[in-house]
Amino acid sequence: MIKLRSIVMLCLGLLIAANVAKTQSLEEIQREIQLRNAAWIASENSVSRRTQEQRRRLCGARLDRPEHAKVALIELDQMTILPEALDWRNHNGNWLTPVRDQADCGSCWAFGAVAQVESWMKIHLNNSEEQVDLSEQILISCTNGSCASGGRSEEALEYIRTDGIPVEACLPYQARDGVFCETECPALLATPVTIPGWGYVSLDEANVETIKNAVARHPVTASFEVYADFFFYSSGVYEHIWGEYEGGHAILIVGWDDTEQSWVCKNSWGANWGQGGYFRIKWGQCEIGEYIPFVWDSVMGGPALSVSNSELNLTVEQGESQTTHLILTNDGSGKLEYSTVDYIEQLPPNFHTETSGAWDDFSFWNGDPEIGGYDDYWRQVMDLPPIDLSTATHPELRFMISWAIEPPVGASAPYDGWDGTNVWCSVDGGDNFNPLIPLTPPYTCQSLWSFGGANEGWNMGPGVPGWAGSSGGWTQAIFDLSNFKMDNVIIRFEFASDLAYSSPNNSSINGVFLDEILILDGDQTLTYLDGTITAGLDLTSFGGENGVVDWLNLENSGGIIESGMNTAVEITVDTDSLDVGNYSVILYISSNDASQSEIKIPVNLEVTEATSSDTDSDLKNIPGMFHLNPAYPNPFNGSVTVSWQLRETSPIQVDVYDLKGRHIQMLWKGEMQAGFHQSIWKAEDASGTPVSSGVYLIQAKIGSEAQTRKAILVQ
Repeated sequence: MIKLRSIVMLCLGLLIAANVAKTQSLEEIQREIQLRNAAWIASENSVSRRTQEQRRRLCGARLDRPEHAKVALIELDQMTILPEALDWRNHNGNWLTPVRDQADCGSCWAFGAVAQVESWMKIHLNNSEEQVDLSEQILISCTNGSCASGGRSEEALEYIRTDGIPVEACLPYQARDGVFCETECPALLATPVTIPGWGYVSLDEANVETIKNAVARHPVTASFEVYADFFFYSSGVYEHIWGEYEGGHAILIVGWDDTEQSWVCKNSWGANWGQGGYFRIKWGQCEIGEYIPFVWDSVMGGPALSVSNSELNLTVEQGESQTTHLILTNDGSGKLEYSTVDYIEQLPPNFHTETSGAWDDFSFWNGDPEIGGYDDYWRQVMDLPPIDLSTATHPELRFMISWAIEPPVGASAPYDGWDGTNVWCSVDGGDNFNPLIPLTPPYTCQSLWSFGGANEGWNMGPGVPGWAGSSGGWTQAIFDLSNFKMDNVIIRFEFASDLAYSSPNNSSINGVFLDEILILDGDQTLTYLDGTITAGLDLTSFGGENGVVDWLNLENSGGIIESGMNTAVEITVDTDSLDVGNYSVILYISSNDASQSEIKIPVNLEVTEATSSDTDSDLKNIPGMFHLNPAYPNPFNGSVTVSWQLRETSPIQVDVYDLKGRHIQMLWKGEMQAGFHQSIWKAEDASGTPVSSGVYLIQAKIGSEAQTRKAILVQ
């Protein structure tokens, strides 16, 4: 009895001590608020009363965004007039769903994404009374996120885009991991809610006006850093004034207030926290506003998006810059929403011949001698020359291989390995590739994270098999090609690594070696390649130490293109920081064109030595032809940019006409040097009088050669 009484007294003492500590914390916060004249109130609430560990579990948003992740920055058309304040709870109706409670689970990332999709759906349907309640649990159960380790709202949105999300009744929220992904509601799963696509409206700079333009269209998910004082929030405009960092948290921005310079936000800690489950936070506080994902409006049938160039080749002197344009055209019947052309560095190919570690004199090695193997975030490809197997009887692929790659230990389902290598085959000349399955040795992994991961891998999805770990030395690999008796077959050797743990971390993992590559048909040799025979190989390499290059800048890199219209993405390269040599990047154009949601445009830059001659210097950045670029933005309101390029110094005249051929205004007349030029038309006639809405013709004329573009003015 005495022992039991002692235990009770001890527990009571600990409880009292914890309550005293919380009271002291609250008093310190209130004192700091008063000293700093902060505009918010702190008090005890349902969250502050929890233990520190319980509070930290609420903060499950992962803020460690991969350095190399490809992002799609949407630069939305700027609205000319934004209200001083907006709140989607009272914006000609209530377009938000009720405040949820994530309970004791780090699932804020799922609630933030679902809250955005629920509001987007109501606004998209133009029905504020629409009852929407989607399943957060399915995101916890079926994605890489969890209660224990948290997740990213972006990955949740990507899952909703690709797989769809059912209603809450299909898989009710259970606030725990370990819930089986499949559900018992096939009727509800048959019609899941999907989104057309998403992209970031901000990266590492939280531009307030850009975010407001996004929120003016629909509420957006946002993540921020939570400090200890935030748990005690009661009302007012929060700003961090006390306490240590506790974790990342995802919420929904539902409005703003210019006077307070604050965001209005919906939380997922229940309606008893804050102001009925909502809070306000000062602009720029706790990194809020960085990396905000935004859901597109609709998806289009295609092909709708066409691009003026399939490849760009630029030559620029060292220390100089050059600007060119990529013209995007909407050939569809609806609105084309396109996200930024994002750029990922393309490294020099690392499949090369090597004597060290070779099978016989020379072998192919996928590695960098300077680091003794491979680095993080590589994707290396070696394609064999196309071969005709249409008349082959029993074609086989044989080669010698040795690999030492990151061990697959610790990978989480659906993945069973990290970095890896494999073999692919194309039967359509390289347009599409599928993994080949070996006869021997069997792949050690059936689903490699480096190939499949959405943000930390190469986004091919689960189910890409390959070899990982160590082969223990050289061994022969054999593949049966009997199912590929086509006339245009390409065999591909591929390697992929993710964002962590590579050769610099472990010198025993040195990549992949290949030798004695044969394609046979019985006793007949159809293809033979080794380290000394490399003719016809096609080598490609992606990834790199820096995911985004700093010598390329983009303007007008995202927005909306009306049906039948076009826009110009301005691409500027600056060679100030580059050495003489060749550089390459891939431009990614993402859109809501369902038939081609992503287009890749290679950009090849040759940096040449700077010339000392003034004459040569004057000739830098000379275009290859006379060209009048499409006006942008188009349609426009207020003013429109008209740009053109001249191959040589010429007399040129640029005029604006209406559709009846009447002259409206002359933008330029006279001799102009070779190069890139532009002018702004402010939608006025020659007397300075504003013109009315309508279609106008912009004409540039050199001698007898004239080019004309349309510009639509919408007042």
